[in-house]
Amino acid sequence: MRITVLGAGAWERPSPNSSGERQCRDALDLKSSTLEEIQRGRNEHYLPGVALPVDWKTEPDFKKAIGGAEGILLAIPSQAFREVAAKLKGHPAIFISVTKGIELRLATP
Repeated sequence: MRITVLGAGAWERPSPNSSGERQCRDALDLKSSTLEEIQRGRNEHYLPGVALPVDWKTEPDFKKAIGGAEGILLAIPSQAFREVAAKLKGHPAIFISVTKGIELRLATP
């Protein structure tokens, strides 16, 4: 199964390995410096000193990241969930959300 992981924080980094899934496609919509660090097997911001697999693929383009995915793990901040979910509308993948927190919505005047 081709799985896309959206997110690059502390929780989602270990998730593909913990499931034993070796055909994971780890796709991220982040700044290029973070993607480059993950490709080198590190994510010092969220997981200092932890070695990550270097065979994970990264993709900064959202549409390319989700293209062909049969499963999408949404490990994103709650503040971004509504926006990302709207971009995924109509996608045929199975979605799993591990988002935590509460969306802060400010009242409009």
